[in-house]
Amino acid sequence: MSIRFEEINESNCEECARLKVMNGQEKYLRSNGAALVYWKFYPHWSALAIYEEDNMVGFLMYGVDYMDDTMNIISFMIDERYQGRGYGKAAVEKLIDRMKEEAAGRQIWVGVHPRNVEAQKLYSKFGFKRSDTYTSEHDEIFFVLENGEISA
Repeated sequence: MSIRFEEINESNCEECARLKVMNGQEKYLRSNGAALVYWKFYPHWSALAIYEEDNMVGFLMYGVDYMDDTMNIISFMIDERYQGRGYGKAAVEKLIDRMKEEAAGRQIWVGVHPRNVEAQKLYSKFGFKRSDTYTSEHDEIFFVLENGEISA
């Protein structure tokens, strides 16, 4: 499987905003449209479309949290039409490689809804460890990957 990332821009942002997760998953993450609005206020973050060939299969956003100097996966989703085909695993692997290059030794964090068991399994496969950190504001538990401990 060959996937690539492309920056979100005016030619693909509407398509990105139309991507949807399966019924029942929407409670686990904000919509892509909401994430893109959020990104407007954090321009140092990267917002990327995930493609296989000419098909946009997902969306992700990541960047440095300058308050604690960590790298964060802020948003990650695979469209309902492409779930269960390995795109999520391939995209997380490619994203971690990219973040590892950019992270300069920083920890990599990701927040996951406590009932999103599939996401927890996915990140755990790559060496993320559950942290004791929790935020009730967004109903998230956090997983952390020490840069250099990346596995697959």
